[in-house]
Amino acid sequence: MKHTLLVVGLAVLAPSVARAETYVELGGGLTLPVSDDDYSDFVDPSVALAARIGGGGPTIGGMASVEWSPLAADSDDVSLNRLRLLGHLVLHHRLSPKAEIVGRIGAGIDYIHSHVEIDGGILGRIEGSDSDVGLALEFGGGAWFGIGSGSTQIGVELALPIGIHNKDGKPLDVDDQKIDYTAIDVQILGGVRLRL
Repeated sequence: MKHTLLVVGLAVLAPSVARAETYVELGGGLTLPVSDDDYSDFVDPSVALAARIGGGGPTIGGMASVEWSPLAADSDDVSLNRLRLLGHLVLHHRLSPKAEIVGRIGAGIDYIHSHVEIDGGILGRIEGSDSDVGLALEFGGGAWFGIGSGSTQIGVELALPIGIHNKDGKPLDVDDQKIDYTAIDVQILGGVRLRL
C-alpha cells in the first residue's frame, strides 16, 4: 500500500518537477490575533517578516518558509517573539502572462519565546525567560503580478496562521511560564518574488 501511494504521488508530481521553477520571496505585513482568549487577550496586532523559497511546475509545487514576528504583548512587562518554520504545498493558477493566483497549505513548528521583567516590590526587579515549541499550521492565498522583465513579481496574500501550544508551567516561576493556547491569526502580507 505504501509503495502504491509513493508511485501515485510521484506520478502526480512528475509533470511539475520536469518543468521545475525556483523562486525566492521576501515579505512582511500585519498579524491580527482573532482566536483563543488566552492568546488574543494578551497579544495585540503585530508585524511579521517572512522569507520563502519554493519550486515546482506551473500548477503545483512546494515551498519552505521562515517567519519572525515580534508579537506586541498587551503588557509592558512582557516581550514575545515568535518564529515559524513551515513546509507548504502550493497551487498556482496563471490568469495572464503577468498575473497568477496561489493557494497554499503548510505545517511545521511554531516557536514562541517570552521574556518577563516585573517590579517585585521589596524583592527588586524579577526577570525570567521561557520558550515552547508547538505545532504550526497555515492556510493562505493571494495574487502575484509580474513587473519589468517578468522574473520579478509583487504580490499580496491573506493567510490564517495557527499555532498550538500546551505547556503547563508553574504559576510563580517566570522561568517556567504557562504557554497553553491555540493561536489563530489573520495575516495580511505583501512581498516581492524573484524567479531564479
